[in-house]
Amino acid sequence: MISRIDHVSIAVKDGDRALRFFMDLLGAVPGAAASDPVMKYRWQIFSLGDLSRLEVIYPTDEGSFLANFLKNRDG
Repeated sequence: MISRIDHVSIAVKDGDRALRFFMDLLGAVPGAAASDPVMKYRWQIFSLGDLSRLEVIYPTDEGSFLANFLKNRDG
């Protein structure tokens, strides 16, 4: 039986827009964040109350693996 999910990660094309959305809509509180210059993406963790956490990842360069992954997806 699963007792807890640590976090859910969501890949988005526009990081700034997504971060504002989650803070404004869900009241998400930003926590740790970092960039990976080699893989060309950034991540941001949010707390959603109790022990729930949400991670938003987004590309920092058009040629990154994440930009390529998101290229043909809506959102």
